[in-house]
Amino acid sequence: TEDPARCAACLWNYVDARDVAHACRLWLESDLPDFRAFNVAAEDVCLEVPTAQLLRQFYPGVPVRGPLGERQSPYLSAAIRQALGWEAQIGWRDIRAQALAQG
Repeated sequence: TEDPARCAACLWNYVDARDVAHACRLWLESDLPDFRAFNVAAEDVCLEVPTAQLLRQFYPGVPVRGPLGERQSPYLSAAIRQALGWEAQIGWRDIRAQALAQG
């Protein structure tokens, strides 16, 4: 993810498949009635570039409402966190560090 343009269409979002599986399991084991859509995303963007800078560069006409953390994902997982207690556990920086350590 060295090139911000490659990930602009998904707003530099990512989530590890294991975190997605955990979200699915929580939903399947829950008592939530009916259908409900959730954003399932990591809390941070997949780049070392501040989110506000990325948004200004790639989406200059789109207003940013509310405060935005330095590398906060534009996709908020607050609804699934509130409903099921889900949070992403596996970060891309950790995976990259492990891969670099293994050589």
